[in-house]
Amino acid sequence: MTNKELIERMKDMADCADAAYAKLHWVYENETFFNKWGFADNITKGYDNNGQPTAYAMAIEARFCQDFMIDKPIINDETLKIEYKSTKINNEIQNFIAKNENKQYIFLNDEKYIAYPNHYTISHRTKNFVNRYELVSHIPNTLSGFSATIFRDLGELDTATNARKLENDFSYIIAFRGTESTKEIV
Repeated sequence: MTNKELIERMKDMADCADAAYAKLHWVYENETFFNKWGFADNITKGYDNNGQPTAYAMAIEARFCQDFMIDKPIINDETLKIEYKSTKINNEIQNFIAKNENKQYIFLNDEKYIAYPNHYTISHRTKNFVNRYELVSHIPNTLSGFSATIFRDLGELDTATNARKLENDFSYIIAFRGTESTKEIV
């Protein structure tokens, strides 16, 4: 393995470790309390679902770009005009949702806002990640603080053949997260 290949491999594993901290349970679960998240789609590979970003892509984007500030559209219920509020993404997938009293929608990659100068789209890093790594399983925080995520490496895209190539037949990556609970359970 050359130095360049080793560095690429380490970068890929760092991306998997970072992605394990994404709130990937939103891929499978909706949050009906206060109508905060209703876009779970159970799609575990890719970033596009009929023109809308997948929940998987939004969860990974929220993690990878957690320190970014975005201009979140807010619909004024009285005037029905759109106003923008500067919001830190903060690893919260809900920050990609605009809502008013009656409706919520995904504004990430929305063509209505392309003309807006601070329009936010999914990053290349996220697109590359969700197209290469399939989400196999995610265990969110348990009572003990344990959580883990399993990804399946689909291989790098060979631009000459437009096919994915993988060194091994199967390549699974498991990322364990540390204890996040404040009390120790023995």
